[in-house]
Amino acid sequence: VYGDPFYLSIEERNILYEADLSSAPRLEVIRDIFVLHCYIGCRVGDLYRLTRENVKDGFVEYMPQKTKKCEAKTVRVPLHKKALRILSKYEGSDSDRLLPFKPISIYNNGIRELLKHCGIDRMVTVLDTHGYKTVQKPLYEVASSHTARKTFVGNLYKQVPDPNLIASMSGHVEGSRAFARYRNIDDDMKRKLVEMIN
Repeated sequence: VYGDPFYLSIEERNILYEADLSSAPRLEVIRDIFVLHCYIGCRVGDLYRLTRENVKDGFVEYMPQKTKKCEAKTVRVPLHKKALRILSKYEGSDSDRLLPFKPISIYNNGIRELLKHCGIDRMVTVLDTHGYKTVQKPLYEVASSHTARKTFVGNLYKQVPDPNLIASMSGHVEGSRAFARYRNIDDDMKRKLVEMIN
């Protein structure tokens, strides 16, 4: 059972990107990983496997591990200029890894701390799986690495509601039922559609 998807708006993602975190270098690294993750939209396991060799001609290119057995295809995502700026900060490192990744538990805790630090406290409705009731919580309490993937898909879907186009960049197989959990048809999208039949 899944509740409605929640994710960062473009404005909230940009607040993180633009935040001055020079006094909190640990959060600055978490921010860079998370914001890049929001621009790539891959699963966290695929993100952690990325190296500099995965960046080719302004695209990040990888083969999703989860779908490799049933549909081995390469995913190519064009890198936004903000994503390229983040990557350029780490070009001089000795590691071949794309970014200085942290263990997943540190990454998830860091995301929540980062959002709270930057004031991303919008209330979202989540499903309490113990009683299957919906509860309201601030975004910073429930965000995780998966929120980056949902942010990528949800914001793209608001711009171009073509599930196959977006799935080709998120690593979902075509016609994936799971894809529906990453997007929400909101009132703004409905208004735009109605305006099209003017």
